[in-house]
Amino acid sequence: GEIYKITRKAVIFGKRTMSVEDVRKIRFGIVGKRDTNGPGLEFNMDVVGKDESRLSLGWTAYKDIEKQEELFKGLQDAALNYLIPPILENIESDLDQGHVVKIGAAMCKKQGVQFEIEGWFNSKKIVCPWQRLKVSLSNGQLTVSDPTERKALHEMSIATTDNALALFFLISKYQN
Repeated sequence: GEIYKITRKAVIFGKRTMSVEDVRKIRFGIVGKRDTNGPGLEFNMDVVGKDESRLSLGWTAYKDIEKQEELFKGLQDAALNYLIPPILENIESDLDQGHVVKIGAAMCKKQGVQFEIEGWFNSKKIVCPWQRLKVSLSNGQLTVSDPTERKALHEMSIATTDNALALFFLISKYQN
């Protein structure tokens, strides 16, 4: 069979390989589904390179769910250990150089995360400092908010939003 693994040096999804240095974005998740085959789980992982090339791995399991979850957990753990740290370094480096990094609807800047606040007649953009942001992760949904701005809220799925998980770790760094 084909090899699917993430090592210190590379992501190998079947015949396709990407070096860890080239990885810029990741997303992964498990989604429950029910169809004519009965209840199942859909496993997905996408890795995106600096040239925007994308390696995708996805499958649906209806039997041996525990074994499938175990296999996916191995890939998740490897992604957290080998891919997230360099992705965070790249994002922080981009922010330090004054670039805007878009993660889902969140426009990230060196000063913080930009929110568009909808008013009655118009909307305004505000940047909430990193230190003030609250972040939570529940059922695969990432929520970013500013407790002092009721309408400052971003919600995104970590399974379908590139680097949502990286945003979680970025904000978490400022929480101590």
